[in-house]
Amino acid sequence: MGIQLKGLFGGFSGKVQRFKFGMITHLLGYISNLIDIGFQEHKASVSAMNATVAYNLKYAVTGISRDFSINLPELSFSQGKLIGPKSVTAEALAGLKVKFTWTASEIVRKLTHPADLLMITQKRLNL
Repeated sequence: MGIQLKGLFGGFSGKVQRFKFGMITHLLGYISNLIDIGFQEHKASVSAMNATVAYNLKYAVTGISRDFSINLPELSFSQGKLIGPKSVTAEALAGLKVKFTWTASEIVRKLTHPADLLMITQKRLNL
């Protein structure tokens, strides 16, 4: 067990806590631009990445000792209100196809690329 000193992320002691911290920061580092948008409504006293790491250390890292893993369904890279698309339309096409069109908000455009794809899945509810 580690001891956390000096605030949210200052001065970790203990190999276990450093291992958990390193594991989650390594993963989240790949999506830091997405986190800047997804956690933009967090408390102003910490960065979006620090808020994301703190949340995921508490809720997404599971296991004991050095046998830790990340529970992906619990992993979060956004909190708050979802920035929805503008001008959404859906058009039925031949061959059981649907064409979706929309306009992305300005803040989301910096993370998009013309070759990006959208995947839509259907989930059945057993009621």
